Amino acid sequence: MHTYDDLLETGNRFVELDQLGEALQSFRQAAELRPEETEPLVQLAFVFKQLGDASGAIGLLQKAADLRPENAYVLLNLAIAHYEEARWDDAERHLQASVQIIERGTAELRRNVAEHAHENSEEILSQCDQLDQTATEARALMAEIECRDSELHPDHAVGLLE
Repeated sequence: MHTYDDLLETGNRFVELDQLGEALQSFRQAAELRPEETEPLVQLAFVFKQLGDASGAIGLLQKAADLRPENAYVLLNLAIAHYEEARWDDAERHLQASVQIIERGTAELRRNVAEHAHENSEEILSQCDQLDQTATEARALMAEIECRDSELHPDHAVGLLE
């Protein structure tokens, strides 16, 4: 009997070896062992995407987002999946939600580090900086979506200026 962690590790090794069928099996087993966890769903979505099943990937990511609606990582992956399928409204909605979660989380972490001495303060602040960079990249993607939307629907852009 394989443990949950073993199954995730095995699935990741199969992905690295481009053995996607075997990776699917490992990630599915991990998802069955712990249906409350999002990681196997995210990994399954990645494999589905690699196999050309974008709608299957989006479905898995949506299931993960339903399990953990405050997980910025899941929402970012869902936004990217929608973006790649030119589902601009869905992509932008999930990007906005993930940026809000990141900003709220990093602000809280920074406040906690400032208020309480912590042995890992430097590492925590570095992680906050990385998350800030992720939020910046998400905002840039949102701007790109807005630009594409205004090109496809010039009447929307005019309405925004009024």
